[in-house]
Amino acid sequence: MATTNGTKAAGGTPPAPLWSLPKQSRPPHGSTLKGIVWAILFNSGIIFISTLQLLCYPLHLFPPTANLYEQVLDSTKGYFGQLAVFISQYFCPTEFVVSAGHGVAGTEWVERDDKGDVRRIRLPDRGVWMANHQTLSDWIYVWSFTYLSYHSTAILIVLKASIRSIPLIGWACSLWGFIFLARNWALDKGPFKRQLERVSRRLKGDVGEEKLALLIFPEGTILTDNTKPVSDKYAEKLGVPNFKYSLLPRSTGLFFTLRTLSSTLPTVSLIDLTIGYPSGTGAAGPDHWPQDYIDLTSWFKGVGPPAIHVHLRVFDVKKEVPLGVLDGSDGTEEEKKVFDEWLRERWSEKEGLLEGFVKEGKFPSEVEVVGEKEGKEEIDKDVRWPLKLRTWREHPAAFAYFLPLLFVIFFGPYLVSVVVAVVGGIGSKVFGMGAGTAAGAVKECGCGKMAEKAVESLAKAVESASASASFGDL
Repeated sequence: MATTNGTKAAGGTPPAPLWSLPKQSRPPHGSTLKGIVWAILFNSGIIFISTLQLLCYPLHLFPPTANLYEQVLDSTKGYFGQLAVFISQYFCPTEFVVSAGHGVAGTEWVERDDKGDVRRIRLPDRGVWMANHQTLSDWIYVWSFTYLSYHSTAILIVLKASIRSIPLIGWACSLWGFIFLARNWALDKGPFKRQLERVSRRLKGDVGEEKLALLIFPEGTILTDNTKPVSDKYAEKLGVPNFKYSLLPRSTGLFFTLRTLSSTLPTVSLIDLTIGYPSGTGAAGPDHWPQDYIDLTSWFKGVGPPAIHVHLRVFDVKKEVPLGVLDGSDGTEEEKKVFDEWLRERWSEKEGLLEGFVKEGKFPSEVEVVGEKEGKEEIDKDVRWPLKLRTWREHPAAFAYFLPLLFVIFFGPYLVSVVVAVVGGIGSKVFGMGAGTAAGAVKECGCGKMAEKAVESLAKAVESASASASFGDL
């Protein structure tokens, strides 16, 4: 008898859940209607968010409203984080299982509500986030995780240059200031440096008021049958051990990022995420890699991992990370070598964590004191957070509060009037109407006043959009 959750049941043997099977081994599954609803909602959210970005883009052109535009962009990043959580909550349920290690242990890193549910993971406001890269959906889940730590409005991601050309998502990422790399340092260094300097200028001197979560995957790509041999060959060339559950990290971009930000900002942390996905063979294996089980298609079909395990570590960059002398240069060859060795040591530690995850199905966690209640210490070894929005009020935020639609409803007639007036003015010249006559026509119809009112109303709507981010990203 065929089952909806896995393979055919043999006798009384329960079927294997779909998530535990490689994608190519799964029987037909997924509801067409559910897929259509998923596509409508997700694409609607993307369209609303991107349209809001474009509608507010003129604010960027004028110095008095440039900062307001930046606030709107931050809000739209938060909206996308809420959209990702919304889609997972209703179409591909899962949970984060978070454990704490170096730099997190011994701190009150978990905030709970009155019911005891996890409300927030406390992490440093300003940090460079680095993670192992296992699947093409990693960025979706890390972005969702920033919602839990209240960093979703502050996320910046280092991406492949090819993503820039993807309609809507690529354009939105460009407006957000994400960093696109062509994997050619001679070409990448200039744009990378300019973007980091832009980030530094915005954050400098505003300690406690602006956040930063700059996400880098030092491996550069995901773990597959094609990328693993290349990484092993590179390790052999360097004369260093290779890894079984990850690729050899490349240190150039991370070293440059940390040196640039540390030279200009008073405090910067390096937040290290080790990510593990349960599957039929564990985090990774000789037969199947995590990407064989989980990708954006499986997210679309509602077959996500039952849990996403994240082991957190935090390093004080200026005290614990060997960056050399911060003199504004790119660093000496010796300084680069020392950092490269330090990063490989951290990756070797990740390898141990992932090996333990494959055997035990979880990351090890030190005993953490997370708070006190009525004089009794509450101890958590790990923290479970079902991936869902905190309150019902955040649901419309996943669709940018429908602001573009409201803009069309309220301001559409004004814009049409302005367009008609402009076209009429052009037509008057083409067909011989005098400039004074055309101006009189515009004045008579009141289009100029309508346009002024539309601009004033738009400014108020933008301010409201910026304030609305407080629902989920305080």
